Amino acid sequence: MTSLAAYRTDVRNLLAAAPDVATWPDGIIDQALRLGLLDFDPHLVYETSVTVTSAGHEQDLSSLPGLLTVFAVAYPWDYTRDIDEQWVPWRWAGPQRVYLPHHAPRVGEELRVRHTKQHVIADLDGAAATTVPPHGRGLVVIASGAWACELRRRQISENPSLAPNAGLALGEMALRLRAARDELLSRLAPMGRLGWHKVGAK
Repeated sequence: MTSLAAYRTDVRNLLAAAPDVATWPDGIIDQALRLGLLDFDPHLVYETSVTVTSAGHEQDLSSLPGLLTVFAVAYPWDYTRDIDEQWVPWRWAGPQRVYLPHHAPRVGEELRVRHTKQHVIADLDGAAATTVPPHGRGLVVIASGAWACELRRRQISENPSLAPNAGLALGEMALRLRAARDELLSRLAPMGRLGWHKVGAK
């Protein structure tokens, strides 16, 4: 498990600021990590099976930790069949709840949900375990590095004793890191920006 301490070190190393904790305090790094996670969350798509615990058209998806967006629902879920044949119409019924207008699943059956989720880092805001997958760690660090530059630039912009162009280098670094972030995001598959909600629509 990769903890907050390791992520802080990664971001500081990326910024070549490892020995400069005074300039890059934990508060800035942690906020940058929160924002970096927000950049990452919408782009990694999961498919998870959910066991029906209450029969009916309305189904509870609270068993999916950190659920953000639902792209598609398959029902009745059968591992032996092509998933494209199993997508069904659905709509939101409330927080972590969906409504299937043409189906009323029975207790014990399964739904297959295509979704995004909120990722966390152990020890950041009380999280017990890191949920960022290993292949996403570098992306989160790069995104967080860009945010750290922006936060630091805003911080020094409010210091009247500094030259007006003091934040120029930070702004340029933020742009470079965002370009690197976007390149890495483009390689994630599947990508959350695809129109999954249209897949299998009937």
